[in-house]
Amino acid sequence: MSAMPSPTVENSFEEALPNDSIVRLEIEAAQYVVPLNEALQGAYEGKLELLFQRPRDIPRTVLQPWGRDSVVGEIAIAQTPDYMILTQDFCLQLVDRLSAVVTHAHSGYRSRSANKFLTRLHAGDADKSAGSTVQVEGKDFVPPENKFGFWGSWSFRSDGQTVGVPVMPKDVFVRLSEFKRWRLESFYPRTRKSPTRDQSGRISWANSLIDPMMDDDHKSPALLLMCEAAFFLWAHETVIFDNPATFPSDEAVVAWLMDHAEPGTFTRTSAKDAARLVKPTFARRKEVAG
Repeated sequence: MSAMPSPTVENSFEEALPNDSIVRLEIEAAQYVVPLNEALQGAYEGKLELLFQRPRDIPRTVLQPWGRDSVVGEIAIAQTPDYMILTQDFCLQLVDRLSAVVTHAHSGYRSRSANKFLTRLHAGDADKSAGSTVQVEGKDFVPPENKFGFWGSWSFRSDGQTVGVPVMPKDVFVRLSEFKRWRLESFYPRTRKSPTRDQSGRISWANSLIDPMMDDDHKSPALLLMCEAAFFLWAHETVIFDNPATFPSDEAVVAWLMDHAEPGTFTRTSAKDAARLVKPTFARRKEVAG
């Protein structure tokens, strides 16, 4: 086992990701109209972390040290990932072929409650957490001192031999937060996150164009008018963010849009939708609190 760990691997045996979940890549890519092969290529280039499901029974999932096959370790199933990270070489197989034959993984995730509430687990730290004793030949094993960690990967064994697990593109999974991060970076390169302050002075992060000096040719008449409504009605000096009595009513916003729009820009129904969309966050919060 000479493969080096993925560059995304971190040094914590149990790293909790309570607000993340695992989904099937094929379904998520279709939902966002992302070519599946682009996601696989991104994973091969080290830009996206992809997962496959651990075999449940056969072959067995065991621990193996760096650079040797002579020692095989076993750990409680609760400390073994049920979704494992595909290394870049296996992702390349998925790009070039109909399937990859996966023999090992360096880290992965344990999930609870419908693939949510994830915990990241790393083979190199398998013997470093309380209650996660590794056994070799049925006995607790104390690895020799090794600054790089003794256990290098999880691998798959059957009849005393390391075997490969076939993984097809339809068998590939991804974390929702990871897919969103890659998708935003890959398909929206002209946007970035920048800090802004709301009327209460609190800092929030919002998307903004790197080049804000462009013209408005790409904006529809309805969008331009909505921006004007937000500015003239909601950013007006008489509007006080913590005083709902100073807020323009939805009816007032609808009337303003209908009065200022060119014929055919808005129907009354679409103007009501627009009024709802331009309403600032602070006004929505006051509605809920009220």
